Amino acid sequence: MKEDLQYDVIIIGCGLAGIYCALNLDVSLKVALIAEGHIEDTNSYLAQGGIAAAISPLDSWQWHYEDTMSCGHYESDPDALRKMTMNATLEVQNLESLGVVFDHHDDQSYMLGMEGAHRLPRILRIGDYTGKAVMESLWQVARNRENIHIINQFFAYEVVSSPTNASHVYGIYCDELVVLSSLTLVYATGGMGHLYHRTSNNKTVNGDGIAMAIKQGIVTRQLPLIQFHPTVFFNLKGDQEGFLISEAVRGDSALLLNEKRERFMRKYHSLLELAPRDVVSSAILNELSKQSEPNVWLDVRHIGNTKMEKRFPTIYKYCRERGINLDYDLIPVAPGAHYSMGGIAVDPFGKTNIDGVYAVGECASTKVHGKNRLASNSLLEALVFSKITAKEISRMKSSHEKVIQIHSTTSKQIPHYQVELRTLSVWMDENMGIVKNYPEIMRMKKEIQAIIDEPEEFVSINIEDIKRNNALIVMNEMLTQALQEKEDE
Repeated sequence: MKEDLQYDVIIIGCGLAGIYCALNLDVSLKVALIAEGHIEDTNSYLAQGGIAAAISPLDSWQWHYEDTMSCGHYESDPDALRKMTMNATLEVQNLESLGVVFDHHDDQSYMLGMEGAHRLPRILRIGDYTGKAVMESLWQVARNRENIHIINQFFAYEVVSSPTNASHVYGIYCDELVVLSSLTLVYATGGMGHLYHRTSNNKTVNGDGIAMAIKQGIVTRQLPLIQFHPTVFFNLKGDQEGFLISEAVRGDSALLLNEKRERFMRKYHSLLELAPRDVVSSAILNELSKQSEPNVWLDVRHIGNTKMEKRFPTIYKYCRERGINLDYDLIPVAPGAHYSMGGIAVDPFGKTNIDGVYAVGECASTKVHGKNRLASNSLLEALVFSKITAKEISRMKSSHEKVIQIHSTTSKQIPHYQVELRTLSVWMDENMGIVKNYPEIMRMKKEIQAIIDEPEEFVSINIEDIKRNNALIVMNEMLTQALQEKEDE
């Protein structure tokens, strides 16, 4: 491996939280930004909607705070939420200074979008590919920073803490086993959407980072808190690719219809299609239980092809390629797993319970979203809290002068289990979804624990078995926490 093996800071994950954390670290620190794939393989890159910020003179951070708190059922951490909403405008300005260009009207005012549970338009966006545009801009900046070493195609599979509080990241790189070491480690590995069969998440997002953290002895919390997006494209002809139909489309007046072609949200919430995501997803689930069709429909016919192509080019192209004419046809949709609100437990500075180990982004539990995330707060959370963590690490940079001893021992073999992840993911959809089936959860918890306790055999380190093992570890902990939450009610 040509790259160095020792760094001041190692960041696992190249989504928005990982890149922004790296960019906000002191430039005197040598940083390794490692990722299984490329930026295109992250949920950040897929983000369509935008970034919520009270940047309009008609808006205020207090209103943004109140909307988020209400949407999260008043279970957001007040201090964390205050930090996020108060710093939103500043982070938007910082993105602009790094080359990000948001959509503007002809008079140069921001073209702010409307999304569910916001009291007024406050979503800054770039077409319907905001995540892609932001990520590509920041990636170019990161590539030009001399202190940031970007290592793609590095599959991290284990993190071991040494007595000196150093973290040693074991990974597979160019078919070789490699160890990277640092006194400071940041998990920025994203969520775990692909533990579910039907999900909007990128195929690499299956909880690998959270599993590594659990194995390292790091505390997690609220893992069962998964947000389901109401309008994931439902492919009537085959496999579910998990393509998202952005909430911003409903913000532009798209309507939800059941199989009778009735607008049903009138029965469920005064905000209709722009009710909080958990409300809309539950309403769709209820409609599906009363009809034969496996999906509901999004009606954009009154918006039409011309406006859809201009405002939502990615969605327009996706539908057109599938033979859907938005002047005449409805878009088939149904809920899918979308966002992990729980994760690695962190304090206000992103610290975990292990010295020198931090977590940022979707894999971190900041408790800012409560029980339901407000639309377009995910990229904002990544920006605000990854910067706070970066500043805290930079403040502690004197500790990086210590010599790191390489921890050279790790398991040469790993367990192999005879279990199909697809079968488990379908089970997750059915029993750990919008409605939880606790008797079935208890049964599956026992079954998964028995599988973990008795491997079929031990095999050489390989990515397929690591991912299967990680999925079992995270699912086991999710089910444990779900049962504990039920018991505590």
